Amino acid sequence: MWNMNNTLAAVDEQVVALGTNPWERLANGIILQAVEDYRMLENAEDLEEIEEFFRSEWFEVLTTLDPHYLIAQLKSEKTPTKWVFSEEDEQRNERAFGTPAGSETI
Repeated sequence: MWNMNNTLAAVDEQVVALGTNPWERLANGIILQAVEDYRMLENAEDLEEIEEFFRSEWFEVLTTLDPHYLIAQLKSEKTPTKWVFSEEDEQRNERAFGTPAGSETI
């Protein structure tokens, strides 16, 4: 016969074994989804909406992450990297490929 107390005890054992409770996993999932959405979106209004979530009291309830640091990291991912080369690197690249180093943004 099915016993709810045994089922809950088994779930509790799994939670302890995983080292996190279901509420933490849910909170982490909400934050990770917001991060994934931020990475995929380009529209400034949508990005601002997610940033508002990161700065909200609700975000503070879900995590101890620093929202300003998180936003800065996500913004840095969206900014193309401009490589800075020394004059020697530029000359070597120009000899090898016919184009100055750093003439492209990655």
